[in-house]
Amino acid sequence: MEISIKWNICRVCLQEEPDQRDGSSGGQMHNLFDNDKEEISKALYECAGLTLRTDDNLPQKICRRCMTFLGYALNFRRTCRESEEYLNSVIQLALSPSNIIRERKSETKEDHLKFSMMCDNKPFDPNWKLPN
Repeated sequence: MEISIKWNICRVCLQEEPDQRDGSSGGQMHNLFDNDKEEISKALYECAGLTLRTDDNLPQKICRRCMTFLGYALNFRRTCRESEEYLNSVIQLALSPSNIIRERKSETKEDHLKFSMMCDNKPFDPNWKLPN
C-alpha cells in the first residue's frame, strides 16, 4: 500500500506554507528538488546529514528562514574547514626540514653556549659575555 500525502510545510522546521489565497506574495517556500535547487539538498546533506529523495513521501519544500540558516551553516562550515586547513599548513611549514635547517643556521655561538650550560646543569648567567 502506497501512501501519498500533499505536504504544505517546510521539511526542516515544519512551518506551514502561507495560503496564497489570502493575498500574500507567496514564494515563501522553495522546492527542494527543482533542477536549479539541487544544491539545496546537497547542502542539507553536508550540514545536517539528511539524505533527501523525491520518492520518500516527505515534504519537498524548505522555507526562506531555513534557507537563510542553511546559508549561515554552509558559510560557518566552510570557514571552519578553511581555517583548519590553513593552520595545518602553517604547522607543516614550520616542521618542514628546510625551516629547521634555516633555524639552526641562525643560531649564534651564544645560543649554543646557553644550551651547553643548561645541559651541564650550570646556572646560566645572563651577564656573561663571549670572549672576543
